[in-house]
Amino acid sequence: MDLELLRRFVAVAETLSFSTAAARLKISQPSISRSIALLEQEMGVPLLKRNQRSVTLTGPGKVLIEEAPRLIAHADMLKRVTQHATESNRLNLGLLTMALYRTVPNALREFKRRWPGVDLRITELSSVEQFQRLRDGTLDIGIVLLDSTIKHEMAMRIIERSRIQFVVPARSEWARKSTIALKELANAPFIVAGRSAAPWFRNLLELRCREAGFVPNIVHEMNQIFPSLKLVSSGLGVALVPENARVHPVSGVKYLSVKDSSWKEEALLAMVWVERTLPAVMKDFIHCMTEISSPRAPKPKGRRRHPGR
Repeated sequence: MDLELLRRFVAVAETLSFSTAAARLKISQPSISRSIALLEQEMGVPLLKRNQRSVTLTGPGKVLIEEAPRLIAHADMLKRVTQHATESNRLNLGLLTMALYRTVPNALREFKRRWPGVDLRITELSSVEQFQRLRDGTLDIGIVLLDSTIKHEMAMRIIERSRIQFVVPARSEWARKSTIALKELANAPFIVAGRSAAPWFRNLLELRCREAGFVPNIVHEMNQIFPSLKLVSSGLGVALVPENARVHPVSGVKYLSVKDSSWKEEALLAMVWVERTLPAVMKDFIHCMTEISSPRAPKPKGRRRHPGR
């Protein structure tokens, strides 16, 4: 099937206008009409009903418009992946800021030591953005906060776990405690990431608070942990953070574990990639990251080089 014909059909089907579709694609209207006729001939069924006043989809046309955008997107992704395969020394990596709190920087340093010829390109992205760019082929590997409630179609490997705790102002009544029950925060102002940036944290807070009998009073949205801690230190609210946020040297805050028996929440940092035949550079990176991030990982020893690099 000619993908260009399919693109032109999608433009007409979405606008229900040959002239509007032609203007969108910057081609002539007769050209787009011929393309639709060729596609109908290839498919063996009429896809559009047209007269002087309107354009409508036939039954087969409605079926095709449901599937065509996915087919085009997949074909575009395959093209980018295939082109990228020729750039054997480039690796496009996405990661969250919190990925830099523990072992990931050590793994990145070790990877560059072992394979200095690799062109490593790192971009800071939210988990949502990383999944999108992995799907469209503009990212090779992502390091994301894993939402265990969502089934992802990608390969993944958990590289870090961190308990979820609350951080409260050091001068607050809550700070007098060593642990805290969720219901004790019923009247607290909450600082939490926006849903589009970190849906897992937002959903976790709302779900657990409802189970404790209240709706959280979310008054501030901060998509990064450090700014959230600074607001907490200023007395503006309490925040839900992974325990490894302690790497930030912010005074005036106190970390509290949740004492509810049902609270066993962890932030799972995972390395994710699209399952396919992987180029050598991706295999090397996955192996190195897994090795260095393992709790039992030995200290790096002598220099290792990949054959031919």
